[in-house]
Amino acid sequence: MESNNIIVDSIHHISAVSEEVTASTQQAAELGADTNRKAEQARGLMMGLLETVKTMDKYL
Repeated sequence: MESNNIIVDSIHHISAVSEEVTASTQQAAELGADTNRKAEQARGLMMGLLETVKTMDKYL
């Protein structure tokens, strides 16, 4: 009977750890997606800056 309780406790612990890992993985995926969005935004701003520099270069 004691070994059954140990097994059940171990299964509960494994389940809890699995849930934590899943939550952490989801959070990491969301952070990665946010980083990609920000990188795309920075790329767009940089492209705009390059166009402005090219336009200004005509007057120099």
